[in-house]
Amino acid sequence: MVNRKKLPTLALLAAALLPLISASACGGDRGVLAFAAASLRDALTALGRDYESEGGARVSFNLGGSVALSQQLRRGSPGDLFISAGAGPMDALERAGLLAPGSRTALLTNRLAVVVPTGAEDRGGSLSETLAGSQRVVIADPSLSPAGRYAEEALRALGLWDAIQPKLVFGGDARAALAYVESRSVDAGVVYVTDALHSDGARIAHEIPAGSHAPIVYPAAVLKDSPRREAALRFLAFLQQEAAQAHFRAGGFGTPESSRP
Repeated sequence: MVNRKKLPTLALLAAALLPLISASACGGDRGVLAFAAASLRDALTALGRDYESEGGARVSFNLGGSVALSQQLRRGSPGDLFISAGAGPMDALERAGLLAPGSRTALLTNRLAVVVPTGAEDRGGSLSETLAGSQRVVIADPSLSPAGRYAEEALRALGLWDAIQPKLVFGGDARAALAYVESRSVDAGVVYVTDALHSDGARIAHEIPAGSHAPIVYPAAVLKDSPRREAALRFLAFLQQEAAQAHFRAGGFGTPESSRP
């Protein structure tokens, strides 16, 4: 069994608060409430403002690990739209009959990278050498986040899992894992490329080979019982328009080849 080490750092506190990030939207006309993977925070926050400025409904976000968000929705948390960083959490909602028929679509793709703290000595070497030379390596918790599952899959495929497992530290989601690297609480981490590209405290040392893990696809769907279903469908359509897709691409995301994840 993996030893889930915990570090008493400010980064851990910040990580714990990430899933609580959302705009204050309560009351009768709360606008559209989107549950979304933490790795989408920057892009969605900006696009939500653009959408509202163009006359669309107000959009607020509950951001966190996709598995945890899916569990919240299955337990009855109110929401209008779900964007997951992986098919599994969305599949669970679909099996439970909680998705609006025909609304599920593949919105984005992503990649994985090994990151180290900014300013850390560049020792060169291969991906495996970087990880082998690290005393602590962080990934998102595979039980809570698709990012962690992709990371574990990649490390196993590359033959590195057994050697790295004793020094693994787990973050609650992809952004929490990155926070450990930024605070220098660990020597290296495996995170999404999109998160690393916008970090001042971490830099990409190696990209993880895409063939070492399943394609990272972000499915999106409207919730069947949403009281704002039409408004949620309009916002989802907005996210699929070229202007919004260009914004995602500028942040390092890719566009899936098919519309069904």
